[in-house]
Amino acid sequence: MTASAKGGHMPVAERHQGAKGTRHPRPAALQGPESAALWTHAVKWLESNSGGLSKDELHSYFSPLKVPPSSFEDLFREMLRSLTDAGMMKKVIVGAMPQRIDSLKDVTFGFSPERTYGHYLNDSRALLKDIKSRIGPTGKIRKRKKSLWPKYCKTILSTAKFLQQFAEVKDFYLWMDRMKGDSRLRVAIPLMLSEEVYGCGFALACNILIDLEYKEFGKPDRHVRRILEGAGFSMPKASDYEVLKVMFQICDETQIYPFALDKALYLIGSGDYFLHNKGEKKLTIPGKRLRTGKFLKYWKKAQR
Repeated sequence: MTASAKGGHMPVAERHQGAKGTRHPRPAALQGPESAALWTHAVKWLESNSGGLSKDELHSYFSPLKVPPSSFEDLFREMLRSLTDAGMMKKVIVGAMPQRIDSLKDVTFGFSPERTYGHYLNDSRALLKDIKSRIGPTGKIRKRKKSLWPKYCKTILSTAKFLQQFAEVKDFYLWMDRMKGDSRLRVAIPLMLSEEVYGCGFALACNILIDLEYKEFGKPDRHVRRILEGAGFSMPKASDYEVLKVMFQICDETQIYPFALDKALYLIGSGDYFLHNKGEKKLTIPGKRLRTGKFLKYWKKAQR
């Protein structure tokens, strides 16, 4: 007789037979007690493994810290900054400009999406030429299609094109609010952004939403993926889309925001306490993979 037939407790990643004998993990996020336990144990583990931070200091990571951009200019600037948070982009692009991301105001008409797209349309080569002459980034600027600067110029113009379709910044937020307010549509927002903005994958689109202080989203990065998979909540090699849906399910069950779950799992996996310093450097606890393994052992022991 099975555990469910006996009325017993079902394991977090219970498996069942598919139509053709394929075994699939039952989505643990649909089980309220396990979802709540994941959040509770993640926070409890962090309270003992966060380099001496107080509870208040630790919990400061679980809520947005900034006010969302109130103008199109600030929104465009913030999106362009977030879009460099991948691979070598921040070092090669942002680090090469004298005023970092603010340098782009000289070629974006003060970060106006409408004027930027109206001037350049889809001519990313003209934009790159103006960046070289007006901003003068350091380092070698490669012009091949797959090189970072040409790709980022396409990203700038596609972002401008996407934003200029909204008459006012409040229209952008109204659109976002309608989408994220529907549990059937919210996962489509990063999917749409990844299609609209050149060079923006699904995970990076989630990162943009987090940077815009949307607490209703998380990012399915490698730390989040490893923990959710190791804890039995998601399948191996699940897509970013599927992992985000699992995060939504967990948070719907526990009444916490995905932003908070994202930060808790990120801190467990990375040890990167970016809001606090240790001496003159950011507080970073070494041993990323060891931290994830230790937490998963702690989690599995707690589930017995």
